[in-house]
Amino acid sequence: MKSLKNLVLIVVSLFFIGCASIGDFSIQDKIGNAVYKIPMKEKEIEILGTVQVDMTQTSILFIFSNGESTYAKVLEEAKKKFNADDIVNMRMDIISSTFLLVYNKITYRVTAQAIKYK
Repeated sequence: MKSLKNLVLIVVSLFFIGCASIGDFSIQDKIGNAVYKIPMKEKEIEILGTVQVDMTQTSILFIFSNGESTYAKVLEEAKKKFNADDIVNMRMDIISSTFLLVYNKITYRVTAQAIKYK
């Protein structure tokens, strides 16, 4: 009986340890989204314009997947369209559709501002 009690105590302890969070060091907006602000003088960059990239991932049974969505694709589009050095103020919308939990399609629509360092 004592060993069962100890086992339950260990399992419950591990559960709470696994759920422990130390948090992050971000500034959060009113709905809890992390907003990282890096102070930068306006004279140091030039905003060239806005880029938007749609990236799609599909999967079958959540095992076999195809497609990728990366920061590099958004940066590549900004370089191609504006000859930019970097991107800032990224926003992402997720459009998801599933058919009977067999076929899953997720489209990430990423919008960012292309910038050039002075």
